[in-house]
Amino acid sequence: VQAWLTARGRAASTAASIAALIGRRTPEQVLEEAKGQFRAISLGDLTRADLSDASPAPDLFSKSRPASYGEVDAFLSHSWSDDADAKWEELQAWRAEFKAKHNGREPLIWLDKACIDQDNLLANLACLPVYLAGCNTFLCLV
Repeated sequence: VQAWLTARGRAASTAASIAALIGRRTPEQVLEEAKGQFRAISLGDLTRADLSDASPAPDLFSKSRPASYGEVDAFLSHSWSDDADAKWEELQAWRAEFKAKHNGREPLIWLDKACIDQDNLLANLACLPVYLAGCNTFLCLV
């Protein structure tokens, strides 16, 4: 456990350094800001429609919750221009596999539309490398 936490800390620090270059802040400032804004949503709270429209969805943001680094199972990467039905099917296949491995537990994911406060977009975007480092895996839907 200690080795995992140490490795996670290094990843978050490296990510914060990258984000600091982008956002013109110190790595310490980025880490602190990201820690306060890091969120997750249960995959069970998403719908097919949530992946079909890139428009801001305050109701979806309200379904997400604050999270800690290492608690979020996957950082979800996708393109809003890809077929929503195909993305949904791929995501559900991953979900089923995850639940089978984790005694039926719903995965917690980081999804841009659900986990970025659209009223604070620029600050959240600068923290993306830290959010990615705070997740246990990177899930790319193609």
